[in-house]
Amino acid sequence: MTYETPHFTRRTFGMATLAAASAGVAASPAKAQSGTAAQTIIHRVEQTTGFPVNAYIVEGPDGLVVVDALLTQTASLDLRARVDAIDKPLQGVLLTHPHPDHYAGLGNLTEGLDVPIYAVPGVNEVVRRDDDAKNALISGMFGPEWPSNRVFPTDTVTEGNSLDFGPGLKFNVMDIGPGESFHDSVFLLEGAA
Repeated sequence: MTYETPHFTRRTFGMATLAAASAGVAASPAKAQSGTAAQTIIHRVEQTTGFPVNAYIVEGPDGLVVVDALLTQTASLDLRARVDAIDKPLQGVLLTHPHPDHYAGLGNLTEGLDVPIYAVPGVNEVVRRDDDAKNALISGMFGPEWPSNRVFPTDTVTEGNSLDFGPGLKFNVMDIGPGESFHDSVFLLEGAA
């Protein structure tokens, strides 16, 4: 497993470690396992303007999974461009919690694609419940940088289940409940240490 870490600084390391823990993406490379043909690469995509936040593209040999979708129009379109540039099919999107800096860019990320967006039931409920209030507040703060094409999870998955998107892309689901937000979850990448 390899990791792409552009602009590595103490601050980005700390932010990436924190975000990786909440997103369920390992913050350190896994040891190679004998007989494992699958190479997984984790790309961190950083939004630095408006509000610092990270999303992750998890690249397996045959496809991609994205964890969270950033906050602004520009950043989420950049995330989509990075996904397209890798030139592997986007198999799914994992939403870790209902803060707008994690879900607002889902529409830009998945525009024109038939891609499932997964969340635990509590995250799905809160993001739908609170979007109107967040839209009223944040649209005034960010203007045209606030995505107008916000979408929500299409599929729910529960604690203890796994999502298997192919070699190198199997995630185990943990439902944490209230934590950093009204409802948090972790998607643990199998084989990451």
